[in-house]
Amino acid sequence: MSGKGRRSVCIPEKELPDKWKDDGGIRDFSITRKRRESGFFMAEPHYHTFYELFYLAAGNCRMFIDHSIYYIVPGDVVLIEPRRLHQTTYESEAVTERIAVSFSDERLKQMRIQCSEEGVRQAVSTFKTAVRPENAPYVESLFQKMETEDRRSDPYAEMLKTNYLTELLVFLERNRRQEPTIHQQLNEAEAAVQEAAGYMYYHYNEPLTLDELAGMVHMSPTYFSKKFRKVTGFGYKEYLTHIRIEEAARRLLEGKSSVTEVAVACGFSDGNYFGDAFRKAKGVSPNQYRKKAGHQTFG
Repeated sequence: MSGKGRRSVCIPEKELPDKWKDDGGIRDFSITRKRRESGFFMAEPHYHTFYELFYLAAGNCRMFIDHSIYYIVPGDVVLIEPRRLHQTTYESEAVTERIAVSFSDERLKQMRIQCSEEGVRQAVSTFKTAVRPENAPYVESLFQKMETEDRRSDPYAEMLKTNYLTELLVFLERNRRQEPTIHQQLNEAEAAVQEAAGYMYYHYNEPLTLDELAGMVHMSPTYFSKKFRKVTGFGYKEYLTHIRIEEAARRLLEGKSSVTEVAVACGFSDGNYFGDAFRKAKGVSPNQYRKKAGHQTFG
């Protein structure tokens, strides 16, 4: 099966490795506004079991999401789907300010009733979009309204938070259709790392080596390894193993192949290594993980 056909699988929090657990325990809705000093970066790449809507109000930063690099400037909005691996590095010499809204799939329930499933899917797929300066006050007012309602405890607050979030998601989806696609100018090393990460993402089932990947982007293995970690936050092997484990988890839940077949299909030539790597990442063995699928809900 091609990697392009993969879909993310939402796994309960307790099954996440410690270093990739979410940083807020969000389960339904949260909105935060934070300022970051120059050079601040996440200690570890991570992913969430919820959606994250990121708006940059001031400064600039760089994001690595799945296998792509994005430069974020004031007015940019990024939506990150559940289980999308990401890391943010703040590079501005000045203080950077961002607003982040975290929300669960439950917040999309009313939207699914009123819109088509395809419309909802398009509105919450991982994306980056630029908000024009003339539209920034409108977008920021929606964030402000959500912040206000998040501090309230009356019977109407939850409804209004959902309404404002829905309004914002619809605006951003329409904005994406109207705004031209801007191709980012990555430096040579970043472009090489993105190319290699993309290759690993879609060719995870192949026996990829450091020498092979470095040669593909015309770098020495040592230089490539150093640049890959700097840009993505991962060692190349760690990144490749993560991709393989996530695909294996998805296939295990489908229940159509044996554990050994899943391991081989996902690029693991050693069954024992697969079992150890899977247990380290998910906290349970591949067989236990599959059995739990019948007793838990996976989004």
